[in-house]
Amino acid sequence: MEACNTFRDRFVASDGDDDHPGTAAQPWRTLGHAAAQLEPGDRCLIRGGVYREHVRMTRGGVPGQPVRFEAAPGEHVVLTGTEPIHATWRPHEGAIQASPVDTVFEQLF
Repeated sequence: MEACNTFRDRFVASDGDDDHPGTAAQPWRTLGHAAAQLEPGDRCLIRGGVYREHVRMTRGGVPGQPVRFEAAPGEHVVLTGTEPIHATWRPHEGAIQASPVDTVFEQLF
């Protein structure tokens, strides 16, 4: 595989859209979409926000041309695999709180 000589900056923002071209003016919405689009030498600049997703890289870089994900300069980015529980909590026993939920959990923190 021959390395390409173009280095592109692509962008992700929490208010973006995965139908956009991934430019600064029209960023993608998800890191997963970016991961599927990036080519060797590309850099994905992530704008500030909380990104709750599992990202699977489908391709990588080549020597001297890595695929990179970076926080955009001056931006605070949080990547997390957790989801908040929006529920009405009530006392259960002692210091334990309880709430009915419709979600099946693998882990709960």
